[in-house]
Amino acid sequence: MISYISLMKKIMFEGQNSNGTLSLFGETLDFDLRNGFPLVTTRKINYKAAFGELSCFLNGYTDVRSFKAQGVNFWDDDCYKEKWANNPNKRHEYDLGKIYGYQWTEGFGFNQIHKLIQNLKDNPSSRRHVLITYNPADLAEMCLPPCYVSHQFYVEGKFLNMLVHQRSADFCLGVPFDIASFAAFQSLIAREVGLVPKTLKIIFGDVHIYKEHFEGVKIQIRRKPLDLPALVFDAHTNIRKFSAHNVDAYIYNYHDPIKYPFVVQS
Repeated sequence: MISYISLMKKIMFEGQNSNGTLSLFGETLDFDLRNGFPLVTTRKINYKAAFGELSCFLNGYTDVRSFKAQGVNFWDDDCYKEKWANNPNKRHEYDLGKIYGYQWTEGFGFNQIHKLIQNLKDNPSSRRHVLITYNPADLAEMCLPPCYVSHQFYVEGKFLNMLVHQRSADFCLGVPFDIASFAAFQSLIAREVGLVPKTLKIIFGDVHIYKEHFEGVKIQIRRKPLDLPALVFDAHTNIRKFSAHNVDAYIYNYHDPIKYPFVVQS
């Protein structure tokens, strides 16, 4: 995860300052999943929460209580923030709106995940293995517009590569969870279609560090990344019934936790 710390430094030293938030545009991160599961080691990451969130997305959940049942609490603030609470499109107290899972499973009139898997099996050389999350028609009906715009898959012999376009990225708090989620998702899709996960590439639109995170960054950039863990699925793993209990990061070594406050988006 040296590349993660390198980009963190670049944002801090070269980022454009907007009201105290530092940001860059068009940066990338690349990981070879054959070298280990890309979990940040310079601070402790609750990776089980990332897996739980992925499970909720794959199941199409839009109720914050479903996320909490998977050990995912970071959707609470967006669910109850004033702007969304007063939105007439919010159907009930616990509604998150037409977020990721809805778009993946029914937002475009069909289950994109199931179709993606079938297409990878039937026509692996296709250039159309794309999962779309950012649906402009539904933005007003979401507590938070999706940060992931799209995932594109590319079959290279026995390997499966994935490219993610992320329009907005909270580098300190959100991105470590996103990397873990993306890598687990890519590995899960590869498992379903009989391929080996290889390159994970993330292209960031606006990647930023909030001023509230500066003190933690000063600590984290001085730490040396440790060896990566391995991602291990149990024998019962199935993408149609996936949960955080089906997967684990084996031999995860990490530095002490750093508390980065959650910054609610307007």
